[in-house]
Amino acid sequence: MENPGTFDADSIRKGRSEVLHDLHVLDKTEIEKMTVRGQYKGYVTEKGVNTVSQTETYFRIETFLDSKKWKGVPFILESGKGLKESKVEVVVTFRHPIQCLCPEGASHYKNVLRYQVQPKEGINISFWVKKPGAVMDLEERTFEFDYKSAFEGEEFSDAYERLLGNVIKGDQTLFVSTEEIEYGWKFVDPIIRSWQEDRVLLVQYEKGSDDITKQY
Repeated sequence: MENPGTFDADSIRKGRSEVLHDLHVLDKTEIEKMTVRGQYKGYVTEKGVNTVSQTETYFRIETFLDSKKWKGVPFILESGKGLKESKVEVVVTFRHPIQCLCPEGASHYKNVLRYQVQPKEGINISFWVKKPGAVMDLEERTFEFDYKSAFEGEEFSDAYERLLGNVIKGDQTLFVSTEEIEYGWKFVDPIIRSWQEDRVLLVQYEKGSDDITKQY
């Protein structure tokens, strides 16, 4: 969201709703090309699961914002169960606005910024830097900030504690507004309907996978 101006709940919730309002609603053709739904192998043998279940345990959606500022910037939403590790993070991949002065064919050299939310809070950024020597040889190096290590000895509260604390104080910052819910469902509904109509194939992936995109 844009700078909300203040940290009060109304301003933040309004800023979030504006982003969701600008979220591009995919049409049927875009849904078929820009979404992936998967189910880990063995899911239908889990206790309580229908043996012919078509429920996805993984999804990947590529979309963008209908706004001048973010024109041409893809946003990838991805989540799943049965993966190699459990984590929540936001990954920002920087692209070159002009031709990179990297070695020929080095289009994969992109700096990446990660905001880590769970299981540990922190920020790390990876840069491609030139190795010492006369040869133009690049190597990826990571700089990391660990929140808990930086504030060692301080008392930390988990997400539920913060949420309950806000309830007691009457602070609605962490709670979604009606507008956010409406705009969110406006985006999600067409995708769910297309999936229910089997317009997007349910791919199978191995439990414990690291990168689902390599399997389809």
